[in-house]
Amino acid sequence: MDIPNDSSWTTRKILGLRKLCHPLIRYHVGNGANTFLWLDNWHTLGPLYAKFGERVVTNLSKALWAKVATIIDQGDWCWPRLRNQSIQAIMAHTPPNLRQNLNVEDSVSWIPHPSDIFIVRSAWNAIRKRYPIQPWQKIIWSGNAVPRWSFILWLVVLQRLSTKDRLNSWGLHLDGTCSLCNSAVETHQHLFFECSFSTVVWQHLVNKNMVLDMPSHLVEVLDWYGVQVKGKSLRCMSLTSSLAATIYGLWRERNC
Repeated sequence: MDIPNDSSWTTRKILGLRKLCHPLIRYHVGNGANTFLWLDNWHTLGPLYAKFGERVVTNLSKALWAKVATIIDQGDWCWPRLRNQSIQAIMAHTPPNLRQNLNVEDSVSWIPHPSDIFIVRSAWNAIRKRYPIQPWQKIIWSGNAVPRWSFILWLVVLQRLSTKDRLNSWGLHLDGTCSLCNSAVETHQHLFFECSFSTVVWQHLVNKNMVLDMPSHLVEVLDWYGVQVKGKSLRCMSLTSSLAATIYGLWRERNC
């Protein structure tokens, strides 16, 4: 099924995952009544339609939606046109242990999970792209953090907030002056660490021993927090929360 053009972004993304998930679903043939002959992943070659294309369906006079049961006759394979090269390839790659059982219903298993059952976590781990774990991961995504604070802090680390320098780089032609101090170009570095307004906020954290010294870059802050935040003590939770709250507060103040 093609993705409808009028679908939302979320719907298109979800439907686009089908090509990643389909090979992870294994169909076990019993009587073949519920397994699609060409479309489902029941054969050792994988989905036969994906392997051989529409031509094999046309040549064998089998509908695209045909079930495996249509090629079973009294428990034995009954492939039409045995001289067809595609059928010969299918038969050659059919192992002896791939047998039908007319007294058993077809079943489905989820390959990534050891118990063959579908678990959302196993699906996520199977289809996602894996990247090295960053040293600041536990600082930003600590268990006690407010999600919206952590999200903004994460975007700052990646420098993906819509600061004025980025907006202008997209061709919007805005006044690029910092919204908090009106004295310099608004960048991530300036907004959170060089702006006079931000400096006052950081000074309060220094006075309360929430930061070792006046930071000049987020990397310095994350390095210091990485050393200080060990375990789940009250101080560790206070440190991680104060960092996320500070960054979130500055960004919110900028947008007021």
